[in-house]
Amino acid sequence: TRIIEWCFNIPFYDTLSFMLDICDKIKYRHYDDKSVLTEDSYIEGVRVRIYDAVNATKVPQSNRKALVLFFHGGGFFFGGIGSHDTMNYYLAKYSGTKVVTVDYRLSPGVRYPDAIDDSVRVTRYILQHSQKYNVDLTRVFLAGDSAGANLAIIVERRLRNELFYPIRAEILLYPLMQLVNYMLPSYQKYLKYELLSVVTEDFLYQVPNYYLNTTFERSKLFKNQHLSKQDLNKFYSIINKQWLNQSDINDRSYDSNKPLSDDYYITSTNECHPDTSKLFHDDISPLLSSTNIISQTPSTFLVSCEYDVLLSDSLLYWKRLKDAHVEVEYRHYYIFHGAMTFVDWPVTFTDAFEIIEDSAEFIRNKI
Repeated sequence: TRIIEWCFNIPFYDTLSFMLDICDKIKYRHYDDKSVLTEDSYIEGVRVRIYDAVNATKVPQSNRKALVLFFHGGGFFFGGIGSHDTMNYYLAKYSGTKVVTVDYRLSPGVRYPDAIDDSVRVTRYILQHSQKYNVDLTRVFLAGDSAGANLAIIVERRLRNELFYPIRAEILLYPLMQLVNYMLPSYQKYLKYELLSVVTEDFLYQVPNYYLNTTFERSKLFKNQHLSKQDLNKFYSIINKQWLNQSDINDRSYDSNKPLSDDYYITSTNECHPDTSKLFHDDISPLLSSTNIISQTPSTFLVSCEYDVLLSDSLLYWKRLKDAHVEVEYRHYYIFHGAMTFVDWPVTFTDAFEIIEDSAEFIRNKI
């Protein structure tokens, strides 16, 4: 996709999305044993794919099914139903639930908050028409990976005061939790390995620019030079620096015997980028939300990956959930960011399937 961009000036994300769509259309589900029925549809003008597990075992038999609404990752600017099709097929099969994946509109074709609005509309419609979709309102889960996990959190918060029954739980797979600080331990450790993770500098710096229509420069963003000292003080008034030096937080992300120096957090200027304030919004960086907001979070299944730029985000969110007395089950896997898209030919990883199986087990235990 990069070569095509260089040669023909077609944005790489457009080519990537086109390739994913084509692969989805011609895909042969060699693993399909008819235990999951699939259907593409539109809800409130948004494309969705519905996976309905039939003859489910290890789950309570009832007239109405538990529902999982899944929001795909991709930095808000690529990915879709096709990129996570196999993953959601198996999630429905293993959990015995109905899974609905939301093909929300992508940036830069649209900007914030359109992806959130699409996701909220679909979720609200299904819950308001639960009889039509044969789902149990007392057993509704919100799930997502990376940017999709970010959306799952925000959708629950947006609908929190509307729902007659609360969301049963959230399943957050290697979530994108903040767009403020790009010098957290895992960023420093893994960004330099360009092929180690799906998330690289080239990808990550585009996320705020595409999603929020900002103008951050790559060279400054990863040195935190888009932040003023006041911005960093604001960040660390919420995120305690000491957390980054505690063994239960950092043992997987960097050498615990080598605490971070304050130099990691000091920018070269007292002025911030004019767009920086957008990054602190609760919808963009849910990690930084108030304790009151976080304390109302449903039970959470939180997954982190070892080889992931966003590992520190997951660990810090786990810490905030625990401190807010939210029930959280945390799992860590020795695989890289974006693993949920590597569960089918030509590249599959055992750990990726383990994440799906463990997520399904968490859901089964909750229903």
